[in-house]
Amino acid sequence: MMINRLCIVLAHGGAVETVKRHLPIWQSLHDQVIVCSPADDPIQLPKLWGFVNGKSSRYATDTNLRTREAMRLASFLKPHTLTFCEYDALLWRWPSEHIAHMEPDFVMGSVFQSADPKFKGKFYIHSPIIFGPLAIDKVLAAMDQLPDDAEFGFGDRYFGLAVEKAKIPVVNGHDLGLSYSQNHIEGQHVARAIEVIRSGACFSHGIKDQRIFSLLSEAVPR
Repeated sequence: MMINRLCIVLAHGGAVETVKRHLPIWQSLHDQVIVCSPADDPIQLPKLWGFVNGKSSRYATDTNLRTREAMRLASFLKPHTLTFCEYDALLWRWPSEHIAHMEPDFVMGSVFQSADPKFKGKFYIHSPIIFGPLAIDKVLAAMDQLPDDAEFGFGDRYFGLAVEKAKIPVVNGHDLGLSYSQNHIEGQHVARAIEVIRSGACFSHGIKDQRIFSLLSEAVPR
């Protein structure tokens, strides 16, 4: 049976409470959710498909390897769309008004321009990132050509560089008013985050604690 919307979440055992908090939202928008975690710090939850690969790390080669193998799993499953999330990223709603008109090789997420010369990519992409069916294979092929330690293991920059190498145009959620994203959404960000989400934004990254999650959840139009 073909999966229409697949969500793959990159996480680790230490983030299990955040995963449990966010899981109902991921599940509400996708046919299947798979949580990918390292073998030495896995996440195992009842009735949840878990994919275990590699060793735990932060901003290191192992993170790239786990990301690449998660993309390989998505390529094997051949969903109509893939949403790739880190554990602190949420898609508040499905942006159907835009995706309905996309070509099969689209990539959509929160894009930031790179000004740091130590990175090779021109931009990076915060998750959630939505991939069309052809984009999954093209980005995986680009990752297979990159060094294992590309972009020093920074996941958002790894994706940005792979998308750039694959020559896929990116739909930037910021340009469409669809994104509010930080590395870590904290108190000083809340007012603006609520404003953007109330206006229909759907891409958010950096939701790491219960209070922020509750405040932003309440801002989502019902």
